[in-house]
Amino acid sequence: MDSDKPHIYINDSDIIEAEYPEILTAEFLAYEEVLTDDLVQKLLGENKPIKLLLNASKIKTVPPKTIKEGMKYFQQDDSQYEKMAYVFSSNNMRSLVNFLFGTMGQGKKVKAFSSREDALVWLLEEVEE
Repeated sequence: MDSDKPHIYINDSDIIEAEYPEILTAEFLAYEEVLTDDLVQKLLGENKPIKLLLNASKIKTVPPKTIKEGMKYFQQDDSQYEKMAYVFSSNNMRSLVNFLFGTMGQGKKVKAFSSREDALVWLLEEVEE
């Protein structure tokens, strides 16, 4: 993966996957948002559900500017997404994300996992009503 550009694509199961680098920058997030929006529009045009797998397991450093920029993403409308899975190597991050989205009433829609494989299994399950 080129460290300056997001590795983001639609996999064989029609899930948008993004792999984050070791150092997460605000520029990276902005570029990733544009790519994700393009892929979302492609899937919507094909009348397919929008599922995301955001693999942040390699992240080691998040500069303060990136944290501030990243907070905007948590405030965006995510109603077009059927499911969203995060992958973190840190148990603390997984717990935090699951807690935050659970308290926001999004626990059935957004979950954090320790592996890409576990995240994919969950994303491929039917959505609970």
